Amino acid sequence: MPGRTPVRIDLGPAGLILAVPPPGPASAGDLARAAAELAASPDPAPPAPFTIARAARIDARLGLAVLVARPGRAVLYCPAAEITRQAASGLAALACAVPGITGPAPGPVRVRVTRDPHPDLLPGRHPAYLHAVPAGVLTAHVCANLISPWLAADLAVLGTALAGLLPPGTAPGSQPRE
Repeated sequence: MPGRTPVRIDLGPAGLILAVPPPGPASAGDLARAAAELAASPDPAPPAPFTIARAARIDARLGLAVLVARPGRAVLYCPAAEITRQAASGLAALACAVPGITGPAPGPVRVRVTRDPHPDLLPGRHPAYLHAVPAGVLTAHVCANLISPWLAADLAVLGTALAGLLPPGTAPGSQPRE
């Protein structure tokens, strides 16, 4: 899936949506309508600064992962068939810890999401863990049994796009830069 490009859909003062639509004929208007429908859905409980919600359905024109960011809260919607509850919870907790792990980045941050075979995960690190390197690369290692390769690829694209919108040292549920 190299070359996939995230799309930003502004919701005005209510926030923004980031998606990684598949190649195809969807117009900007189609994407905006599908995104607005998703943004109007009730937030999953419990409220947290960042949540990964396993959705029964996401409009295919938006792709496999759609981030709805509002002031003080961000929800990443993913198809339930592509990620387990355990991986969603683990990745959400890790995303909230990113500023403490990385600190302010010296430049652009690139996010990678790798699917590691279960036996290769570091002891005590199941279902997921983060590895940050000074060069601005943040890698989320996720048990391969818990996330699809397609969703992992889209999460990397969205994570990199989101990192570019947030002020340095800020968590994903914070207000993105304009």
